[in-house]
Amino acid sequence: MRASGKGVGVFELAIDVMIAAVLLAIIVYLYIRECDRSEQISRSGGNWFIAGFAGLLLGTSIGIAEHIDGLNRLLGGDTNVLVFIEKGVGTLGGLLCLGLGVTRWIFGHFDGSEIAERSLRETPHPLSDVASMNTDFSGMSHAQRTAALEQAHLGNALESIPDGFVYFDSDQTLIYCNDRYREFYPWVADVLVPGAKLDDVARTAAERGQDHMPIDDIDAWVAERRRLFEDGNAVHEQILRDGRCLRCSESRLSDGGYVGIRTDITELKKREAELRQSEQDFRQLFENATAGIGRTRLSDGRVLTANRKLAKMFGYASVDEFIAEFNFCDHYPDGDNRENRLELYDSRPGSVIDAAFTDRNGAIVHTESEVRVDKERGIIDFVIIDISDRKQAEVANAAKAQFLSSMSHELRTPLNAVLGFAQMLSYNPEQPLTAKQTEYVNHITDGGRLLLDLVNQVLDLTRIEVGQLKPDFKTIDGRSIVADCIGIAKVSAESRDILISEVLPELPLRVLTDETRFEQILLNLLSNAVKYNREGGSIVVSVTATDSQMMHVSVVDTGPGIKTQHLEQVFEPFDRLGRESRGIEGVGVGLTIARQLAELLG
Repeated sequence: MRASGKGVGVFELAIDVMIAAVLLAIIVYLYIRECDRSEQISRSGGNWFIAGFAGLLLGTSIGIAEHIDGLNRLLGGDTNVLVFIEKGVGTLGGLLCLGLGVTRWIFGHFDGSEIAERSLRETPHPLSDVASMNTDFSGMSHAQRTAALEQAHLGNALESIPDGFVYFDSDQTLIYCNDRYREFYPWVADVLVPGAKLDDVARTAAERGQDHMPIDDIDAWVAERRRLFEDGNAVHEQILRDGRCLRCSESRLSDGGYVGIRTDITELKKREAELRQSEQDFRQLFENATAGIGRTRLSDGRVLTANRKLAKMFGYASVDEFIAEFNFCDHYPDGDNRENRLELYDSRPGSVIDAAFTDRNGAIVHTESEVRVDKERGIIDFVIIDISDRKQAEVANAAKAQFLSSMSHELRTPLNAVLGFAQMLSYNPEQPLTAKQTEYVNHITDGGRLLLDLVNQVLDLTRIEVGQLKPDFKTIDGRSIVADCIGIAKVSAESRDILISEVLPELPLRVLTDETRFEQILLNLLSNAVKYNREGGSIVVSVTATDSQMMHVSVVDTGPGIKTQHLEQVFEPFDRLGRESRGIEGVGVGLTIARQLAELLG
């Protein structure tokens, strides 16, 4: 029994080791093969495989350990052959777990493949017909299934892109187009099926009016579509009848096939059109601007761009001629140079600057400009206004003001002397004048006062025009000022039997104005109301406070009035609308002064 048991133990141990080695080799081979063949391994099968492999290692290790222990006992005479069978239970358990794991793994793998195949069958996509996805997968090899899966992924990818995609083979036969392509061409969606010919699709599109313009020659239109196909590698734009614009990119494949991409650029074209219109509007504003607009190079002063006004300002009829010939650095007046101008521009960025240049004929052009210097780009942008006329007017006004200032002294001095002597003659009790002499002296006094008043009015008008008259604002009682002016006017009104009535507020009206100039305006208005009124007429003066915190004064008389077409003319200085022939005193500057003073006071 001991010899027999010893032989059986050695035999069992050898068998266990051989089985473990063979199964381990099979496991490694299947694992490597499966990793190369597919990634679709079932999670449950994988778990069973791992459990089986772990069971094999555990069971085999226990079995070998038990057999070694049994062998020692057998050699020592402590046991018999039956011990090996008992000690080999661990090895058999490990083999059982391994078998179940491998079996489950293999079936799980096929289950996963069937799930993937079933998903492909149930998911509609245009490549399913091309890739024969609707065929029985059970008869396919693994390579065939892998290729089918890759084609399905490609189809899903092409369906997800925002552009239309179409593929014709070298025989101009439609192989595939995605749904986006059919959406772009709904008029021919029913013929965009695999197997359709390019000419048939193009002809159907022409007949159904695909383009935005009527197609007169269908054959020529179809031929053009065919030419684009045959040429390949072309990009063109297509406007559909619903107004959409597509960018069509055509590409030839190495096998002679044709791939087309359709991109909706409707919004892009709309924005481009808006941009072009904006640029056109800007160009029109630029060219028609009343100011000169231009750009020069910072380094040398060469003109880069200019509008017509700028060219005309410097004596050029053509913008192109101005840009070609004119250089601002060559047209500074004597004593000025480019460095001085740049220093001025840097010291006053964004300010309005008075500067002078010479035109193409050497004449001085006085300008008012706003300049922006961009040193990074090396340019100077500017807007220029020709103020030469204004400068000349300022010089003329200054001369006129100086002349009138001198003349006022020269005129007022003798006039005051004449008026003073006339008053002395009138009020000399020691040597009273006769009635005739008194009449003559009164004429002298009236004429002198009229001439002095005229001198004062002309001087006031001149001072307003040249900007020398500055208002002195302060808060006064407007109601009281109006009442005082009415009292002064009543003296001359009573001589002509003219009644002056007033409508004044009960409470004082506090207004911010120049008291002297406000009185001057009212007296001019009241004087005209009396002079140009009829005998026995009336004048109504009313004062009200407006909602905008302003005081409103109106003077209404019963005179002949002014025609509508003469309303602006009456404010021209020295224009009395022919009333001077009626013997009415005045020179025609009262209303002019009143209006300009009112504008000065705001």
